[in-house]
Amino acid sequence: MRDGNDANHRFTIIHGDECDTFAATPRKGIVAAMTTSKGRKHTVLTEEELEAIPALQRSARDHIAAEGIYPTKWLLSAFSDCAGIEFICPLIDGHRRWWIGSVLQFAKTVMPDDTYAELEQLFRKILRGANCGFKIPDSDIGFVTDGLPFTPENDPDLRFGRWSDIESLVATDLLSSIAAQSPQFTAPPGPMGITPDDSEWHEWVHSNVTSLLQLSDLNYDVCNVLTFVQS
Repeated sequence: MRDGNDANHRFTIIHGDECDTFAATPRKGIVAAMTTSKGRKHTVLTEEELEAIPALQRSARDHIAAEGIYPTKWLLSAFSDCAGIEFICPLIDGHRRWWIGSVLQFAKTVMPDDTYAELEQLFRKILRGANCGFKIPDSDIGFVTDGLPFTPENDPDLRFGRWSDIESLVATDLLSSIAAQSPQFTAPPGPMGITPDDSEWHEWVHSNVTSLLQLSDLNYDVCNVLTFVQS
């Protein structure tokens, strides 16, 4: 994280019963807030101090295996901002899930039923039962952990989803076929939460589809899409 590109990006670890806190920001030291016999101590850790704290010596694999889904998301996000790390690429961040309903609404009108069903199934793997503004089955079809270095917890407030390597290829093909038809995306019927104005809707959805289509440019030997959708 100290090699991060965004000076405003902050990664925090909270550890132990005393809630010792360690925060890293790019090009700065790791700031610790730890409980001592004299009270709470705030300090910038030296390299020697870092090496003496077991919580900071865990591998990334051990960290995400031991923590919940939120710390996993934060760690992956921090990695994606670090210089020299090329195996994680953020595609979409901070956008509400209603754009998915808009894509499915358009796809329903232009795709054969079996092709649309394939696309709907892929997005259901992301939504995990959450509403997208367009009518689809609302059951949670879960996720597959094969090949993952961790087992995500089942948190209804932050739903973890995954496309495997093959599913990522299929999703790219299906979304490419939609993009090739010069779609005009409109708001699904709802219900929905906070959304863009109607005048901005098409550009918003189109931008997210374009972001996902970057999958075809990553050239990873194996490409998985991991998603975190807040309820």
